[in-house]
Amino acid sequence: DTGRCQEARTRAQRREDDALGYPISDEQVTADGVGHFARFESGDYIYSIAPVGAWTVPWQVHGIWEAFDLENGPFGYPSGLPKYQPEPGIVWRQEFQRGSLAISPSGEAYFYHY
Repeated sequence: DTGRCQEARTRAQRREDDALGYPISDEQVTADGVGHFARFESGDYIYSIAPVGAWTVPWQVHGIWEAFDLENGPFGYPSGLPKYQPEPGIVWRQEFQRGSLAISPSGEAYFYHY
């Protein structure tokens, strides 16, 4: 899995002058010892785990996910790309293995656990 975050970012974004910018951390192993992650200039992260893949987590979502203990919490790992303004009243929505997190324009967080 080493290098999956960088490879996914390069494939998906193609350049360092995109919205993520350059990585500002080395690729690291997650606290559960299973996945990998890296942080970028934008403040966003990329998390990867086989077979789920590698997915961007915006810093706004990451802060809420962190309050739920990241991958060790009830949601598990990200399982899809984040969606910006996916519906009225929601700024960000991120799908995870066992739920989703959404953020309203006022910063309120909504979570759904499956």
